[in-house]
Amino acid sequence: MKRWSTVQDFITNGKLPSSETVAAFEGFASKGDGGASMWLATGATETPSQSPIQRGDNALTDSAGAVFKPQLGAVFYFDGANQWFPSPFGDQGEGLYQFNGTGWNYYEQAGGAVSISTTTGLITNSFNYDVGTALTFAGYSTPGDGGAAQWLKTSDVGTPSQSPALRGDGTLTDANGAVWEIASSIIDVAMMGATEASADNSAPLVAAIQTGKPVRAYKAYTYDFEGTGITFTGLALDIDFGKELQTLKNFGGIDAVNALIVSVNGRIDCDNTRIVNMVKCVNAETINSDNFEIKNARNVSPSVAEQTFVFEVSSGTIDRPLNANFGSVRAVNLITETQDFPNATPMTFLGGYGSSSTHTQKHNINIDSLHAEDFYSVDESDSVTVIGADSDFFRLFTNHTQLNISTLHLKM
Repeated sequence: MKRWSTVQDFITNGKLPSSETVAAFEGFASKGDGGASMWLATGATETPSQSPIQRGDNALTDSAGAVFKPQLGAVFYFDGANQWFPSPFGDQGEGLYQFNGTGWNYYEQAGGAVSISTTTGLITNSFNYDVGTALTFAGYSTPGDGGAAQWLKTSDVGTPSQSPALRGDGTLTDANGAVWEIASSIIDVAMMGATEASADNSAPLVAAIQTGKPVRAYKAYTYDFEGTGITFTGLALDIDFGKELQTLKNFGGIDAVNALIVSVNGRIDCDNTRIVNMVKCVNAETINSDNFEIKNARNVSPSVAEQTFVFEVSSGTIDRPLNANFGSVRAVNLITETQDFPNATPMTFLGGYGSSSTHTQKHNINIDSLHAEDFYSVDESDSVTVIGADSDFFRLFTNHTQLNISTLHLKM
């Protein structure tokens, strides 16, 4: 799902790949104007680049002529001037109008409902929407902050006014205690409340991952887990931190023991703190990563259970083949400090414990470009002297492994 800033931008310039069917926007004509919404492809093709007003209905076409309609339950704010749709949109005056699939239902202004433009506004809102209502907001705490999302009211009830970060998943509660779940198909951590100004966005990241949906981070965020990790029980894990450098400190890792497919992309700076792993996916069948960079991890005198595996694989109870496909990999300044040479626990990029494993299934590991720099162990007494402790970039033990590296750069 690609993001265009506004619906009008999409009408003029947008074109979704044939494999995608949802487009999300932060406004209709401008960000935060009350037209933040999600639109679904209908499968039809008609005259390109036409607005609902031009068409005379509640649909639009992108630059290729693909027809889109608002997602069922999408809510638009009419201020008396933004006539984005043909009549009867706005025929009852200023307020919120919800798309019912063919036309518009008007919400009265009771409870200050029409003032809601952000997710935080919903968390404190006491207006009693119907179960099944879907509301789309232009931001998490302010319009245009990157947290634009759609939320669906469920029949569940919980503690009133709790954020997704507080609840630890992709749900929130309003002031009545009604539970709303995120309906957006791709989850930016900003939708869960992450901000660039915060020194710790770990709770929003946990909430995003626990939705089970693809997770994205389009801005540079800092996360400080203080040694804790994340337990993920889904079958597929998809995280893309994008091009901006993420600061991930004191991370206990993601334990994705059930995941069969894992995709992790992005740039990670551990800020010279310990990381147990990025992902522990011991039963994974497929790992995909187009671009992955990790740097400045420092593990001091780890126990065996705390040794670093950036990707821990192939040490589960199931003997299955692993196919790992990496594009560009950069691992820089990953250091173990130890006093227990030669029995030091290792720093490993891809591998598992399993030294006594009887696993025999073949692994296929393909890396287009591998850059490893300052990947070694030092004496803990001075944190400088290099020692010959057990640090391995790959550690796969008994599995027969075919390793293909197209371009290799090693520096110590």
